[in-house]
Amino acid sequence: MLGQHLLWRDRSQDELLSWTISYPFAIVHLHGRHVRGQEAAFISAINRNRAYYLEKWHVERPIPQENNLAKFYSANDLCDYTGVYHDHDWPCKKKDLFGLHPRKTNHEYLTHGVVECPENNRLQQATWGNLVAAGIFELVPELKVPPNLRVAGLYTVLRHLRTTNYNNEHRTTDQELAIAQAIARLHTRLRPGEIREQSRPNLWMLLYALTFRKRVAGDQLFQKLIRSLGYKRKSV
Repeated sequence: MLGQHLLWRDRSQDELLSWTISYPFAIVHLHGRHVRGQEAAFISAINRNRAYYLEKWHVERPIPQENNLAKFYSANDLCDYTGVYHDHDWPCKKKDLFGLHPRKTNHEYLTHGVVECPENNRLQQATWGNLVAAGIFELVPELKVPPNLRVAGLYTVLRHLRTTNYNNEHRTTDQELAIAQAIARLHTRLRPGEIREQSRPNLWMLLYALTFRKRVAGDQLFQKLIRSLGYKRKSV
């Protein structure tokens, strides 16, 4: 799993169920929901290591304690533990498990309840419209679908990306780095008085935005950008 910072929150579940996923998974999932008319979807980015359960929703400024830090569990491990895929002991019909398969949950880490982050969390949510404006289709042209064709399912699109974009190494381009910075800035909360175009994008989100292809190790153009932003090896 790539995303220690990525949180998808499902509003259809009254925001009680959240799960962390890789950024390519989140983008493909969000795109699929958009083309099916679900306009309210977004990707939230949090630092999972600082996330905690909000025990009293009416407390204005809750202080995270060590004993209420949010816990995230592998979806596949939970399914194995409960026997969902094979030997569960509750009555159900085959159609009740339609589409439920380990290959469709191996990206997901689940938690339950209301998850909060400290007020100084530098990460925030981004909507699909803002991601498109930032250039997600230029960064991942494989997501473009001609008007006369039907959008493929989540698993099919992800498998296509993996079998085409990760066989060979790709050097970053100036355009890719500019778009990746724009996307990372969408997920980076501004400090008082900061201007988005002049702000420093969160490093993790910048890295995630470049994970749609296998990258060349020691990419000099990328290293030059990282140095210009003031990040060092210890920043990761």
